[in-house]
Amino acid sequence: MHDFSGPIHGIADGLAYQGVLGVLLRADRFGMRVEYMALRARAADNNGERIDASSRGVFVGLSFFFGRT
Repeated sequence: MHDFSGPIHGIADGLAYQGVLGVLLRADRFGMRVEYMALRARAADNNGERIDASSRGVFVGLSFFFGRT
């Protein structure tokens, strides 16, 4: 299993799974969104080398709402 430390030969393909969990906190016209995303992806190239392209992260955003609430 390589973690992008070796060469990739030809085409790499495989199955990937993605999960997202989030919440939006809103107070009158302002809001804050927090999300956690996880991606599980493993692929094999033409030489049979396994590539792990999995990742995860936390995303935070602020928002402002126009108009009436």
